[in-house]
Amino acid sequence: MGYCWKCGNKLEDDMAFCPKCGSAVNQPSSHDYVKEDKVIRTVGLAIVGVLVAVAVLIVVLLAVGVLPGIQSPFGTIGSGHATTVQYNFTDFTAVSASHGFTVSLTQGTTYNIGIITDDNIQQYIDVRREGSTLYIGLKPGMGVTTTQLRAEITVPTLTNLQLSGGSQANGDFNMSGNFVVDLSGGSRVIMSGAAADLAVSGSGGSQVNLQDLQVQNAQVDLSGGSQARINLTGRLDATLSGGSQLHYRGNPSMGNIDTSGGSSISPIT
Repeated sequence: MGYCWKCGNKLEDDMAFCPKCGSAVNQPSSHDYVKEDKVIRTVGLAIVGVLVAVAVLIVVLLAVGVLPGIQSPFGTIGSGHATTVQYNFTDFTAVSASHGFTVSLTQGTTYNIGIITDDNIQQYIDVRREGSTLYIGLKPGMGVTTTQLRAEITVPTLTNLQLSGGSQANGDFNMSGNFVVDLSGGSRVIMSGAAADLAVSGSGGSQVNLQDLQVQNAQVDLSGGSQARINLTGRLDATLSGGSQLHYRGNPSMGNIDTSGGSSISPIT
C-alpha cells in the first residue's frame, strides 16, 4: 500500500501505474531528469544552429547576387542585365548627381540623357529637372545593390556641377562663363577644358581634379580631408581645414588664404 508520487492517490501493492493520473508508481530519479534535460538542450541547440546557417546562406546569396531582383538588407539586387533609358529634359545648365552615380559629361549642340543600369533597377531611378538643374539619383527611400549606376549626359554648356554620396563625374568643356563645383561624401570629379572663374567646395574626403581646366580666378573651400588640383592664372582665395590639400598649377596671386588642422597649399611640380 502506498500513494502516487505525483497526485497523491492511494495505490495497491501490485499497481504499476496510478489509475487516477497514469503516472508510473516508481518516481523518476534525478538522473533521469538530467538525461532528459540534456537531450532537450542538445536538440534545441541543433535547431538554432540550422536556423543560423540558413540565415547566413540567404544573406550571402543575396549579397553576391545569386538571388537577383528581390529586396535584401542591401537593397534591391540588380539582375545583371544592363539597359539604357533615355530622358528628354532640355534647357538645363547644372547637373546634380547622388547615390554613387558615375556621370560622363559631353559638350554638344543638343541635349541627351541616358541612364545605364540593371533592367530591374531602372524603376527606382529619379531623373528630373528643377529650374536650370538636372537631378539624377534614386527615388526617396530606395536602396539598390548593383555594379553600375551610370549617366551619360550631353549638354551645350555647364555652369554648376554637384556630386554627393560617392558619385563621380568626368568631362571636357570649354565654358565662357564661371564654373561652380560642389562635392561631398567622398565624391570625385575630373574635368578638362576652360572656364572664366572657378568656385570649388569639397567636403568629406572628396577629390577634385581640375588641373587641366584652365581658369582665371579661383575660390576654394575644402574640409574633412578633401583634395583639389586646379589650374589658374589670376587670384587664388582658399579656406582649408581638417587635413585638406590644395595643389595649383600656374602662377596665381595669393588672396585670402586660411589653412587649419594640418591642411596645406602647394604648387604642382
